[in-house]
Amino acid sequence: MKNFLARAVMASIFFSPIASRAFDGVVTLTSRDVPYEASITLREAGKGSDGKRKVAYQVKLKSTTCQSVISGQATFFTRRDDPMTVLGGDLVKTSVYRDDGDNGHVELVMDVESKKPRFASVDIDNPKTTPSGCVDKKGDGWNFFDWPGASKGK
Repeated sequence: MKNFLARAVMASIFFSPIASRAFDGVVTLTSRDVPYEASITLREAGKGSDGKRKVAYQVKLKSTTCQSVISGQATFFTRRDDPMTVLGGDLVKTSVYRDDGDNGHVELVMDVESKKPRFASVDIDNPKTTPSGCVDKKGDGWNFFDWPGASKGK
């Protein structure tokens, strides 16, 4: 009986659905991976006709040679099994959202466990347009964090 209970508890821990927490308002995260200004603004965008969660995103890139704003709505695609380490060493659960359109194939991986996302990564493959030359024709990617002392969003 003891082994049965242990297996049941372990199964409920490992196979229970990961909550995809909706957040209120808007959150802006910044990247320090690149030698130019890069930020992403995220907000809840409701659910699609298929009932899947949607997240609106706006990536802003600014350097001395280019300035770009890439925006759209990404739809929930899948949960990630491996947690992401955010600033401060905390582990958070993430989910993958996708958007296919003029921006190309956009994959957004976002912290879904925190009250407001503290991490997001964006990968863009094969954009149909390369706004002001900031995004390579083959694609690009960035990691964004809620850095200590940074703006918390609007």
